[in-house]
Amino acid sequence: MTRLELGRRLRLVELLAYGWSGRRSRPAMDDQVMAAPAGARSTGWGPPGE
Repeated sequence: MTRLELGRRLRLVELLAYGWSGRRSRPAMDDQVMAAPAGARSTGWGPPGE
């Protein structure tokens, strides 16, 4: 829970990743999906100032 003072702004940023394959194992797909947001952040995606 977050409480904001009246008149303050709250900014929400969501990064979403998905993957699919007919040949790769579930653990391999999980690793790929979990790594995707980190890859996005390293190329500049994400909230300003991060």
